[in-house]
Amino acid sequence: EIFHSLTFLTTRVHDATVTATVMALREAHEANEPYALLVLNQHHPTQDMLFFFREVTRQLAEQAPFVALPKSILLTQGDRMLVEEQAIAAGISACFDQPVGRSLLFNTLLEMFNTTAVYTPSSERSDATDAHFKAALGGIHVLVVEDNPINRQVIRELLERVGVTVEEADHGGIALRMLQTSHYDVVLMDLQMPEMDGLTATRVIRSNTRFKDLPIIAMTAHAMEEDRQKCLSVGMNDHVGKPINLHNLYKTLAKWINMEVVFDHAESLTAQNDACPFPDLPGVDTGAGLERLAGNRALYEKLLHQMVEDHAQVAERIAHALAHQDHTLAERLAHTLKSVAGQLGAHALHKAARNLEEAIAQRSDQIDRSKKLFDDALSEVIQSLTALSAQPSGLVESGTVPELDAARLAPLLQGLAVLLREQDSKADTMLEPLSAQLRGHPLEPISHALIQHIKHYDYENALNALGEIAHGVGISLE
Repeated sequence: EIFHSLTFLTTRVHDATVTATVMALREAHEANEPYALLVLNQHHPTQDMLFFFREVTRQLAEQAPFVALPKSILLTQGDRMLVEEQAIAAGISACFDQPVGRSLLFNTLLEMFNTTAVYTPSSERSDATDAHFKAALGGIHVLVVEDNPINRQVIRELLERVGVTVEEADHGGIALRMLQTSHYDVVLMDLQMPEMDGLTATRVIRSNTRFKDLPIIAMTAHAMEEDRQKCLSVGMNDHVGKPINLHNLYKTLAKWINMEVVFDHAESLTAQNDACPFPDLPGVDTGAGLERLAGNRALYEKLLHQMVEDHAQVAERIAHALAHQDHTLAERLAHTLKSVAGQLGAHALHKAARNLEEAIAQRSDQIDRSKKLFDDALSEVIQSLTALSAQPSGLVESGTVPELDAARLAPLLQGLAVLLREQDSKADTMLEPLSAQLRGHPLEPISHALIQHIKHYDYENALNALGEIAHGVGISLE
């Protein structure tokens, strides 16, 4: 109760075994939501907690050395002085006799995590944090190589928020072509993609001495040491986990462009709208989803709708792939949905998709059982999001969609149409002002597709995308 009163999010491991605790730490790490604190009760009825802690430390180091052991507290009952020396020697951070005073606990935790408690309104914290990272990252050029459009959209929004210029490729082959014609400060590289995966693309990039110092950062939902070693062995420099964590993404980028970023843990990275909270949805933790998008409600709602459009039939597609023994496709579909579900806060679906992906990869006898649990979790989420989509006015607050300046937009669209019909490479000079006009507008994703078509000299599809934008804003291209 005292931790809840301090607004901590807590999880109790009812099966108080070393194995269960190590598994909980690993799963939290793989979900990109690691535990910051481990609380142990010295007078547990079935466990010697000092032995328990030593075993957790040992097994974690042996089985999952990539998972950091969290800070730890041992709760005693009047015998703190007897066990404190042994506890500290074992690596436990602090000991308290029960009952614990709220003030003592709070101040100890502040000291333990090297922070201070200074209240700042959330909007000011968000603005300060954005300015902080803009100073470090603003103006850099990042290539995002990712096959999933929802993930690309999330990463683009988070990076453009702090002044990063973003270009996209949906598989490694396209990325290789783009690297030949453009300069990038960093490449964010997904691992599992069709056509050419991230490991293969990185090997090819590193074979060219021109790119020997180019930072390549893996984006992966896997946190296993084996996967990390594969990334390093082909020449990747680092990795960020999926679901994408705003703080980790910014700090990792800053690290590889040689910019020191000092982050105050008392500072929030999110700008929640407490006055108009997003409604609870069965199967979706909307609070967690919004937090990962820095409180961007308009983007979050758009991505939820997009999930229905892109993934409502994925259970049938996986079943069809399995029926035809196409395990590679089935595994990739489960992997993609796992990533999307985790990013949007659909925790049960994320876990079910992960279990199904693993069962398919191992050709396990648990495929049918895992598929049933996956189908049930997906059905719950799709039903929730379909009901959300049916709301006539949506959930986006009034005023969040920017008004377009038709007088400025019309000549941009019409001039770009002329260049595209003539397949003139000068078309790319009009992209920046067009992007600025459509930023935050529902047509913005189409503008991103338009940019990618032009970057790849696909003028026919670029003209089609431009036509969609013109139709959406009621402007003639003639």
